[in-house]
This record gives sequence, structure tokens and C-alpha cells, in this order.
Amino acid sequence: MKFLVVATGGTIASVPTPDGLKPGISGKELMSRCSEISTDDTVDVIDIFSKDSTNMSPKDWFIIADCINNHASYFDASIVLHGTDTMSWTAAALSFMTNSLVVMTGSMLPPGVDGSDADDNLNDSFAFARLLFRAGRKEVALAFCGKLYEGTCVSKNYSHAMDSFVSWSKPLLGFKEDGKHVLSDIKPDKQDKSEIKFEDFIKEGHVALVPVFPGIKTGYLRALIGTNPKAILIEGYGSAGVPFEKEDENLLPCIEEAVKKGIIIVIGTSCPSGGAEPEVYEVGVRALRAGAVSAGKLAREAVMIKLMFGMPI
Repeated sequence: MKFLVVATGGTIASVPTPDGLKPGISGKELMSRCSEISTDDTVDVIDIFSKDSTNMSPKDWFIIADCINNHASYFDASIVLHGTDTMSWTAAALSFMTNSLVVMTGSMLPPGVDGSDADDNLNDSFAFARLLFRAGRKEVALAFCGKLYEGTCVSKNYSHAMDSFVSWSKPLLGFKEDGKHVLSDIKPDKQDKSEIKFEDFIKEGHVALVPVFPGIKTGYLRALIGTNPKAILIEGYGSAGVPFEKEDENLLPCIEEAVKKGIIIVIGTSCPSGGAEPEVYEVGVRALRAGAVSAGKLAREAVMIKLMFGMPI
């Protein structure tokens, strides 16, 4: 197989410094640790960043996507090495930006330290990419801790655990069992692709995320609406409910005002998995009647990115 490795930094490329862990290992160095690469494989490495993923911005999504798309005709699959903190955001973004087979991975501990997961995750990413290619699949997936996640349905759920990712609403695409990598019968839903250019994204990408909490005041949401965002994702409770009983905590009039101004209001859930079903309870139905739309089964990252790109939910 012909693999393109796009290295961006992250813990998987980090070394100790006086200021803490910092990316300092090249993608080529990391490939020397990968036992899953065979002599029949062709592997080209492009180091486009060397940064902690906390510093990743939407502009970087466009750079990564351009790198993959510009080389797509030369490679069977792309492996993107990335920091874990925003890897699910980049996975969601790439799901709407490329038609290529992409597997992302990273690690919770740097290579070479006791208990590091870097080598295992690196090998898993190649093994899963090989299976997906042989199955004729072209999708964006995230390989971590022996599991393969759909790019639009994955979030980082644990800050320090090795098994730190969770699928928002879908079964795994694949897994490793007794040392063998297998694909499940699950295939991702086909995603529409965004054709937005970065220049247009800068002009139109203003969206906001509002977590609902007990005691939230309407003035908070109204102040945000006053900044004229293109869209707001409101993360409610449970199946996607928002409060309306107490006057100064009733978010429904705010939703109606925003919708009248042409601002898209999406109702999601703060729960880390399961998705939104606002049509089940009154606290969600009233929000829908006020003009909000449901986030459905997409992860928070995917919903936000679709709103940034101007894509329908």
C-alpha cells in the first residue's frame, strides 16, 4: 500500500522540556517505530506542523485537508498524527473536507516512556487503514486504544485515561481483539462535503457553543445573540431539554428572538454519548417550537463544524 503520513505534532511527537512536554519528534522518526509497515509498503511523510493540538485552529484544518487532497491521487490512505485534545475536532472537520481514506491517531504518553501507547496506536492506525482500503472504504476515522471510531461521532471523554475517546452515538467501526484487527459491520453515513474556502470561512465562521446549567440567565444568551453569530449550539440536559419555567431563566424567548434575526439555533445534549432527541420531552419540544433544530446523533464537534461551514444539520 501507499501511505501518506501527515505529522502535526501532539503528545505522540513530544519530548520533555523545562516548560513541559512539547512536540519535538519528526514524523519520519516516528515511522521508524512502526512495525506494521511492510517492505511492500510505500510511506511518504510530510511534517506540516509541530504543535500541541491545543493550538490547532480552523485554519490548520484547511492546511491538513489541502495536504491530503493535493496528494490523494498518489496514495491509498493518509495517516494523520495529531494531539489528542483536539483530534476529534480535526477528524470531524476532515470528514466534511475530503473524499480520501484518512485514519487519525495520537497518544496519551510520548514514545519511549514507560507504559506509552504511542507505538500501539501508530501500528493500529496502519492496520485499520489497510483493512479499510481492502474493503474499498473511503472515510475519515480515528484509531485509538485498539478501537476505530467514525470521524463525526467521536469525542475525547477522559483527560488522562489511555482509552480516552468515546463514540457519541454510533457503534465502533472496528476494534482489535486478541491482537487481531477487524472491521465491524457498521459503515458511516455518507457525509456531504463542504466546498467553503478559508477566506469565506473567516468571514462566515462565527458560531457559538452554550452549555445549559442550573441557574443560567437569559441575559447571558441575549448578550451572545447581540454579537450576531451565524449559529448557536445550545447544549441542554439529557435528551436535549432547556429550562423555561422561571422567567429570568426561560431560554425560549431568546431562541425565538435569535431565529427571527436569522441566527440558527441548534439544540444538542451535554451528555457525552447517545445524541439529542428534543422531541421526547416537553422541555425539548418547546425549544423546537420556538424555532430550534435538533443536533441529532452528531457529536458536538461535528455539529459545530457543520455550522461553521454553513452546512445544514
